[in-house]
Amino acid sequence: MGGVPLAAVAKYVGHSTIQMTMRYSHLVPKVNQAAVDAMDSFYASGVGTETDTRTDTGAPASFPQPDK
Repeated sequence: MGGVPLAAVAKYVGHSTIQMTMRYSHLVPKVNQAAVDAMDSFYASGVGTETDTRTDTGAPASFPQPDK
């Protein structure tokens, strides 16, 4: 809740898994709402829209293409 990523907290307190860190990190509802609001604004901005994920190597067709 202090703005430190939970992965960093896990590392510095010596937790071997993020699940252990989550067990002890009790987020208040307003923090959860802030996360939802951030995701909403991300997708509303158009940044989070679907994109073409096909791999285009840019190589001419005469070059062998990798197996897909």
